[in-house]
Amino acid sequence: MTIEERYKLSCYEEVLKLHDTKSIYLVRQIETNNLYVKKKMSIYNRKVYERLQQINIPNIPRIVLCVEDETEFVVVEEYIHGESLQDIYDKNGLFEEGQLIYIMISLCDILEQLHIRKPPIVHRDIKPSNIMLTTDGIVKLIDFNAAKEFDGNRVEDTVLMGTQGFAAPEQYGFGQSDQRTDVYAAGVTMNYLLTGNYPKQQLYGGMLGKIIKLCTAVDANQRYNHVGELRDDLRRLLAMTEQSAKENLDRLQKKQEAISTKERMDETDMLAVKRQKNIFTRSFWNKDWLPVGFRTGVIWKMLIALYGYYLILWCSFTMEVTSNGVVQTGVLMWANRIAALFWMIGTVFIIGNYKHIYDLLPPENKGKKKRWLFVGLYVAIYLFLVIIPVVILENMFS
Repeated sequence: MTIEERYKLSCYEEVLKLHDTKSIYLVRQIETNNLYVKKKMSIYNRKVYERLQQINIPNIPRIVLCVEDETEFVVVEEYIHGESLQDIYDKNGLFEEGQLIYIMISLCDILEQLHIRKPPIVHRDIKPSNIMLTTDGIVKLIDFNAAKEFDGNRVEDTVLMGTQGFAAPEQYGFGQSDQRTDVYAAGVTMNYLLTGNYPKQQLYGGMLGKIIKLCTAVDANQRYNHVGELRDDLRRLLAMTEQSAKENLDRLQKKQEAISTKERMDETDMLAVKRQKNIFTRSFWNKDWLPVGFRTGVIWKMLIALYGYYLILWCSFTMEVTSNGVVQTGVLMWANRIAALFWMIGTVFIIGNYKHIYDLLPPENKGKKKRWLFVGLYVAIYLFLVIIPVVILENMFS
């Protein structure tokens, strides 16, 4: 470790130890106060970390410093705000299938960015505790201590690394780790989070269970060749699941609408029955040509209409008309009385929409506010048209 490297490392002050048995610390950059994670490792692949420091993969922690001395390797990397899938499992129990499929599709995207490198970078320690879900719902892959570069010239791994239960058979000396090693661990991770067991103990059922079985085949040649194939199958399964959920939701909504419609019809029918039983609210006929108030044959409406028409007739034929203080008689008196009668009866017919007269008048689209605005306008126009003949008569006889 050079003097410059020691200085750079000294700029990160240890704040908290994050692991009981491993040398992993939360550190604070003295100048910026930003938080990072510092790891001290005795078994490591420096070349992998240096490559990760150079490439830009958004969903893995950004490596800010790598230094090495005679006994250990120290890495300072981005601090991820969130929880690991293991922490979420310990707190909430088994994952829901749909939720986990989304997470695993994101994991496949991350692994693909590692596997397409030349040479490919194989993580070799995919497990729930190394998959993070940030506070804003982003999937992150951490802990590259076991990672290695794939070497096609080697027959088997020189260093056996990984986590028991999640590690593929080739990590125990039965071949060399490659991209399919991460596929195996991804399958075990899915099974574990869905059942609480490893595939050998209990295989998850359904279509996802078949995907997990393909991931965790002992023979690497019988697994998915790469994470892209796994991701494609997960996407197809997710689409099928969402379609099925949508169809179930549509069926449920239609059923609820049918029940709601039936309830409304039942309420309407009950109300109609009650109205028919009550002689005052019962509809005796439905004749559109009868005057407003008499069209439905409902007694209470007809009684009000009779009284209203009586008042209109009484007001019209008893009203007195004066001009310059002189009471009008003869033609002028009766012209004014008939005009008043026509105006009041016409107003009732417009407001009552007799023979759908209002619906025939513009505008075509009538909202509630527009309706009463234009009713007032039509009544005013109608009044003006009724007054014109009276004015003409008065001019003729004056």
